[in-house]
Amino acid sequence: MKKIAGPFLLLLLMFSASFAQNHKYLDSLKAKFNSNTKADTTALIQLGLICNQHSNRSDFDSVIVYGKKGIALASQINDHHHEIKFYSSVGVAYWNKADYNAAISYYERGLNKIKETGDKRNLSVLYNNTGLVYWDKSDFPRALDFFIKSFEIDKKNNDKAGMSSSLLNIGLVYSDMEDYKNALNYYFQSVKLCTEINDEQSKVIAFINIGQVYSNLKNKVKSLDYNYKALR
Repeated sequence: MKKIAGPFLLLLLMFSASFAQNHKYLDSLKAKFNSNTKADTTALIQLGLICNQHSNRSDFDSVIVYGKKGIALASQINDHHHEIKFYSSVGVAYWNKADYNAAISYYERGLNKIKETGDKRNLSVLYNNTGLVYWDKSDFPRALDFFIKSFEIDKKNNDKAGMSSSLLNIGLVYSDMEDYKNALNYYFQSVKLCTEINDEQSKVIAFINIGQVYSNLKNKVKSLDYNYKALR
């Protein structure tokens, strides 16, 4: 027991110190935001950082509170780019709370603002996030529709990381639909892109998913093979 106590105590102290530092950083961000009397981009950036900190803590209620402040402020100064990002942040927070209707509502407001302003920088993200909500709701046709839209935008922008992520999501939907042929097709496309951009983390996820498909197909040899590849 003595051999375990030392490292465990050190780890606990390190975690406590890290948490305290993050808490101080969050307090500092809030103090700066509260002392900023101007409605400007700096205030929006501060709100975005506050949302990120609360999101990292899984404090999604606070993300919603500060995200809505961001939406109101961005709308006030006609900063459409940040307004769309805050719609996405609030939508993600509601998604994490499993309030799917609210999540879709905010994603749709973000998409409508994109149509209104022509600012398409977050279009792929909003399509992807909407697809995830429908996937969680087991509405697979709608999930596929949004994931494919996200993929097409990333393909147009030659965003291979985004394309790879969309391909993985499309594969997941087909796997849940038990259309394993299509699932494997999209997973292998994702592996190819991951290799091109040296994204080992996403490639590991793809290998695990491929292994699961082969397990579902009762092909134990290939299932073990791809699970082994994921570990290498």
